[in-house]
Amino acid sequence: MRDLFAPYRRLGLVCDGSPSCRPFVQRRGAASFAWCPIRGGRAVHVYDVEKLQLVGALEVVNGSGEDNGEDETLAALRVRDDTAFLAVGSKVCVFERTRFRSAWVRHKRPVDLIEVIGSVLLSISSEERRMVCWEAESGVVVSDSYFTADFHPTAVAHPDTYLNKVLVGAKDGRLQLWNFQKGTMIYNFSSFGSAIMVIASAPVLDVMAIGLADGSVTLLHVREDRVLLELESIRKSIASQDPRNGITSLSFRTDGHDILVTSNGFGDLFTWDLAKKTMAQRTPLVHPEGVAMAEFLPRQPILVSCGLKDNTLRVHIFDTPSGAPRILRYRSGFSRPPTRIRFCGRDSRQIICGGHDREIRIISLIRDSQNTVFSQSLFTGKSGAQKRKRLLDLKPDATTVDLTSLLPPVVDLAVGDTRRRDSEYSNVVTIHQGRPGAYLWRLEVANSFHKVLLPLGDLANRLEARSVVVSRCGNYAVVGYSNGKIHSFNLQSGRHVGEFLCHSSECAHAGPVSALALDGAGDWFASAGIEDTQVRIWTLRSRGLVDTIDCSCGVQVLVWSRTADLIAAGCDDLQVRVFDAETRRLARKFSGPTATITDMIFSEDVRWLICSSLDASIWAWDLVAGIPLQKIHCIAPAVSLAMSPDSRFLATAHVGISGVDLWSNVSLISPVVTDLGESQTEWGQTKVSEDEALICLSGKPPSYWTTLSHLEVYRRRHRVVKPKDENEEAPFFLPTVKALKPDFAVGHVQEKNKVDSSERHSNKEVIPDLLA
Repeated sequence: MRDLFAPYRRLGLVCDGSPSCRPFVQRRGAASFAWCPIRGGRAVHVYDVEKLQLVGALEVVNGSGEDNGEDETLAALRVRDDTAFLAVGSKVCVFERTRFRSAWVRHKRPVDLIEVIGSVLLSISSEERRMVCWEAESGVVVSDSYFTADFHPTAVAHPDTYLNKVLVGAKDGRLQLWNFQKGTMIYNFSSFGSAIMVIASAPVLDVMAIGLADGSVTLLHVREDRVLLELESIRKSIASQDPRNGITSLSFRTDGHDILVTSNGFGDLFTWDLAKKTMAQRTPLVHPEGVAMAEFLPRQPILVSCGLKDNTLRVHIFDTPSGAPRILRYRSGFSRPPTRIRFCGRDSRQIICGGHDREIRIISLIRDSQNTVFSQSLFTGKSGAQKRKRLLDLKPDATTVDLTSLLPPVVDLAVGDTRRRDSEYSNVVTIHQGRPGAYLWRLEVANSFHKVLLPLGDLANRLEARSVVVSRCGNYAVVGYSNGKIHSFNLQSGRHVGEFLCHSSECAHAGPVSALALDGAGDWFASAGIEDTQVRIWTLRSRGLVDTIDCSCGVQVLVWSRTADLIAAGCDDLQVRVFDAETRRLARKFSGPTATITDMIFSEDVRWLICSSLDASIWAWDLVAGIPLQKIHCIAPAVSLAMSPDSRFLATAHVGISGVDLWSNVSLISPVVTDLGESQTEWGQTKVSEDEALICLSGKPPSYWTTLSHLEVYRRRHRVVKPKDENEEAPFFLPTVKALKPDFAVGHVQEKNKVDSSERHSNKEVIPDLLA
């Protein structure tokens, strides 16, 4: 069985970090580029620092040019001109810009560190305690040397003006100076007492900055082996053994100011005034999950920082009187996994997402710079400037950012496409965990609306909103609650319209409302309950009960196709039941998932039904044949699905993955083979019938058959019309008759014109006969 959907890319990633690889800033002429690892070190994004636009991306391979499934991720990254060097497993992979060129193999254990120094490349393996020097152009090994058995390298740097020399720091705090061309150790410095995390070269010759795991920074004079200055950046309220105290990056300002910036695993930035030997400024929680990289651009007061886990790339500028950096520009993605994704109405270019990061985002499929985060200032009462001030006013020992002012994680969301041009209507409705209200938003301005939808008289019962749909006309929103009630609201005024009630009870369902689904016309909608095991169909305007469908078990997910009267219910017995909405009868029953069903969608042409479950599988069934088309095994369970209106892409959100996976529809570009039992049929081809009584059509396009059915109309429209007689005009030069007395030959000219016109008419009359 050929795959129906193939993986395409992952959206919403900026720099989600790697366990071992830090981002790298490349200076190329007047431009600077940030190389950021994503997907846990399985890919790299390249951003232009000037505008933070994505200019390139590359997939990390295992050294053979293809992904063979080996779990080898990126450990180190360096760039030289147009060549990128990546440490992947025990190999050094070479990329020409973003294209894989070759793989260098010398090490037997994983490579942890690489460094480009002029025309050579150094690769270091901590497990192997080995350093290999390569020619950067050809990959020829220059030297191959080993460290002592008790020396485990953790950091490497090249001192400026030191020819063929490199400093290597170890886990036990020792520092050694090596000649990498000869592969010999020159000098062994005294131990610093803590593991060396990072080494950076200062603008002053012979001076290096050493960042240690205990949170201290030491300025060392290499030539004299003398400590010039020691800086302490440890949090006093945190134990010194906490690994988050360790220095993660060092960078010197090179525009004439004696400034050093350091960062730690808590996400703090420390600004040190080296002239006064004091801390000038501490900026807490710039990246709440830790800072992976903070580096100044050459001869500019601009600092580029990247988080370890918050999926954010920031550009800071030092232009304030206090010396504190301010954010100049930034690019952010999902800091937590999304829980609900939907395409923005009929727009196949944008996806609206909500998740555990308590943000509502618009992800663009066309351009990453068009990604947008919705403002929550109307709900939280704090603007962007106030939020930044709140971060600056944090206590020195704060370890987390207070997110209580943000809305809770999104449980469900609905998008209306009809009223997008009407500024008085909201077109996005979201419900959040533990909240009774439904919140309104507008896509065009990416801002919250001025109303919150709340039911009347039920707020004292601690009810929670569970599901929501928006009517096709864009005027109403229907919200289902945990007490079994369903309410309708007006999206323009935010007022309560009415409640949907059964004849036998005061609630729509006996238990919590698990799902709502709207039909294609927008007149009816269906609701499902977990405890009463029923799917009920309602009229939207009169709020009356039309009919009830018994599923014999609780319903978790409910969808109603837009173009066909089919209702699909994902039940607690791990089966998917498809009902005919007109007759209320069971049309199909599918089985396959072995865990709770999380989401379902119909394809736009209602040929397929796609389902996800907590067993980390995604199923696609053929509704006509009633057979499975594809089973996708994912690395994590999918919690939400979305199909683009043009059926080109399938978007999925997974547990523990901070991004949206995009799958391409293979059937649009190549035939897909499905197993029908005894025979196989290939989509896009016609099976020839052997019965002479049946008509066999060829594989001509539809435009060809449409033309044949209107052939007589085309002939009448394009028939040749007999031209009108042309007006006889006198020639410019009138002929004369040769005689003793010259005269004009008028009669001869008239006869000649009549003969010529008759010949033209006879030739044109032949054309219709030839066309017939």
